Amino acid sequence: MTNSDIFRKFLIEAYIDQRYDMIRALNWMSRHYDKLPNYFRTAFREMGSQERNKVIGEVLKIDQAS
Repeated sequence: MTNSDIFRKFLIEAYIDQRYDMIRALNWMSRHYDKLPNYFRTAFREMGSQERNKVIGEVLKIDQAS
């Protein structure tokens, strides 16, 4: 599983839990960063901002297609 896959998995879960609001999902992940699993934090740190933005865009496109 790549860093992008790990980030995508947690982002989708947070996005659904926060009633399909990306801003709330990202804020939730930020507030709970220390409580998230170590493998997620490692993957998040190793990703660049462009890679994270690409994953966020992909998740939003999936939601718009539904």
